[in-house]
Amino acid sequence: MKYKANQLSSKINCKTSLQKASLINMGCPKNQVLAEKIIFLLQQNGFLYEAFHFSKPFDYLFVNTCGFLASARAETDSVLQQLEKYKRCFPSAKIVVLGCDASYRAAQLSTSYPDFTFLSDREVLSSITRFLKMESRSIPFQSISNQYHAYLQIAEGCDHHCSYCLIPAIKGKYESVSQKVLIQQIKNILQRFSVKEIILIAQDTSAYGHDLTDRQTLHDLVCRMAEIQELEWIRCLYLYPTADLSFFQNLLSIRKVVPYLDIPLQHVSKKILRAMNRPYRDDSFIDSLFTLKKQYPLLTIRTTFIVGFPGETEYEYQELLDALQQYQFDRVGFFAFSAEPGTKAEMMEGSLSEEIKAYRLKKAYETQRSLAEKANQTLLHQRIPVLIEKYDPIRKQFTGRSYREAPDIDPQVQIKTDGSYPRKHCGQIKMMEVTNADAYTIKGRLITE
Repeated sequence: MKYKANQLSSKINCKTSLQKASLINMGCPKNQVLAEKIIFLLQQNGFLYEAFHFSKPFDYLFVNTCGFLASARAETDSVLQQLEKYKRCFPSAKIVVLGCDASYRAAQLSTSYPDFTFLSDREVLSSITRFLKMESRSIPFQSISNQYHAYLQIAEGCDHHCSYCLIPAIKGKYESVSQKVLIQQIKNILQRFSVKEIILIAQDTSAYGHDLTDRQTLHDLVCRMAEIQELEWIRCLYLYPTADLSFFQNLLSIRKVVPYLDIPLQHVSKKILRAMNRPYRDDSFIDSLFTLKKQYPLLTIRTTFIVGFPGETEYEYQELLDALQQYQFDRVGFFAFSAEPGTKAEMMEGSLSEEIKAYRLKKAYETQRSLAEKANQTLLHQRIPVLIEKYDPIRKQFTGRSYREAPDIDPQVQIKTDGSYPRKHCGQIKMMEVTNADAYTIKGRLITE
């Protein structure tokens, strides 16, 4: 279902048109959820859905775009340029562009690609329903692209106004989905798929419910989810670093919540955090997070940092590198600052060259690599539960994830077998002994006794 720009260079082969629909999806897990809902909507309204390929004719081709960063918008343009060639080959195909970038750059894109239809409404499913004159559903179902885990988007939009971010301008204010609707969505998923793990996503999952009339919280939602018998793991991504320690303790204490905290910090320098319009608490916040490891030995703490923000001198950058060494986060992602048009950060003084940003990004990753290897090697000979998701009969090897790995952003766990474990074990949570670990790979064997 997902396509990257460099995958869109297949040779085009003209053939007769078929009455089919397809979708090209770009961007984050939130876009994946939207894509899965679009696919279900199409299937339930009489469309024959197939994965996209340039050699296949389609009646409708939907392009779900991301507009968060300049690189994402460049990917949109690359994809649409390739689809112009596809359109020349299959002129009857209706190419419909939607999502974040279609909303953010509606006028520009519609001018650049006049042969395409652009749906710039933020309510994408309603927009498609009106465009195709289809039946609308109050609770949209999903066609899960991975059989054993599913993302659940619990809110849309954002009330934070980070100086570098376009999300509030693109998505609008924070709007939680009601608990009743979310629980029904989960039940719909579990009735149709062998999903063992539900992964909660939003721009800020910790803010869930603050805008609802009944004031339901994330804790309330997760407690209700934990009562669903078929569900085994619950993972919360994109928590915001404003909650106190009790918030995280209460969340981790809920049955079925995996010991994994994803809290994007973006920087550690108070000066840079102020410029970012991010929380700039003292080090006690991070210190308190790491005290949780005493209570939850398997706890994994993941975060992200931006390097090269305007005004970041060598001093502030070294603060970041020192924090990596001091705290030794289990998982870290880094991004080089991108000046997005229309944000406050775009006009800030002290911008850095692309060469400096690239150097700092590279050095940060090198620093974290050695720390990640050290952290992973502490797992050697430990027994940990893993969700088995795939089996390679040639290598006689399973791939899966433990508590420590979120899909798409963290490494997969490689699990060797003796050949006696058939495919039916896929989708099961099994105990594994870790036999090898480096910075980005964990290997082990299934426990057979």
